[in-house]
Amino acid sequence: TYAKTIQHTVMPLEVNITRYFKYFGIFIPLQIVSGDFYWFTWVPDNDKLAFTAAVDCTGHGVPGAFMCMISTRILSETIVEHKVYDTARILELLNEGLVAALKQEETDNNDSLEICICKILRTGDTDYEMSFSGAKRPLYIYHSDTQDLETLKGDRKTIGGLMSRRNMLPFTSETRQLHTGDRIYMTTDGLINQFDVNNKKYGSDRFVSLLKTIAPKELPEQKAIIEQEYETYKGSAEQNDDITVFAVELI
Repeated sequence: TYAKTIQHTVMPLEVNITRYFKYFGIFIPLQIVSGDFYWFTWVPDNDKLAFTAAVDCTGHGVPGAFMCMISTRILSETIVEHKVYDTARILELLNEGLVAALKQEETDNNDSLEICICKILRTGDTDYEMSFSGAKRPLYIYHSDTQDLETLKGDRKTIGGLMSRRNMLPFTSETRQLHTGDRIYMTTDGLINQFDVNNKKYGSDRFVSLLKTIAPKELPEQKAIIEQEYETYKGSAEQNDDITVFAVELI
């Protein structure tokens, strides 16, 4: 329980996020501490530039929480201290840092993480440039002018672990021009992989359909709907993974 208090110190403070965005965060650990987290930082010497991420580390409970602490340290060092702002390069350095921290070149440790990360740069009063990179996690973008929901898939490669060593292709990035009122959704696979009482997964298609329905609504209402959707679908079944959904609205 005390470890939970420590883990929450790496979660972003509302006062910091709301300087840049409207947002909601859903964070439902499987155990007291979590292998999931959502993350935010701004660039100290550029108040128009911020980064958001949702991260899913191997394991639950204490092992997952240790992974969270390692990965948040590497992310902060890479972006804030070393001033690396290219999202694909950030994932490359996160991969190198995690492999080194876990000594995966010398041991049989196979822990890994999945992540979607966004760089969001304000380019005008109502204009933004968003760059995204993903390691086995997608990004969902709601375009308020067309009311369309766009999915960016990311790369089929983890950070750390055996898959990252077998797949030598570099991480990639995608860029979109966005505007005030657009919304960005980042999620781990916890809700998508939740089973109901009939042992059936919730699934990506159902989640995307839910987002398409609720994306025009105000963020607090969206959060409440997703939380209720999860409880209704799970029913009396056991929760089987950490669950995190992080959404930001450009303002």
